[in-house]
Amino acid sequence: MKASTLILALLIRLIVIIIGEYQKSITGLEYADLDYKVYTDGAKYALEGLSPMERHTYRYTPLLAYLMIPNIYFFNFGKLFFCLNDLLCSVVSDKILKL
Repeated sequence: MKASTLILALLIRLIVIIIGEYQKSITGLEYADLDYKVYTDGAKYALEGLSPMERHTYRYTPLLAYLMIPNIYFFNFGKLFFCLNDLLCSVVSDKILKL
């Protein structure tokens, strides 16, 4: 996979995040699904020393809650984290398909 393809893919994802933030500022509608809020709430539980599983409807691995802790402190960390992991999965898939 070419670096230019990855850069373009990253730019498209960043533009979508920016458009989503603009949409939120104008209409109040979040550019995130409900699960994103659940991940972040699970991270808040983890910071408080509780198990993320204590949050009603939390059905994910507790590891995800711990990975999302920076989302509480850094603006859109979670969205960037998922975008970068999506691109990493693309690179790994590309390498596997070339074997």
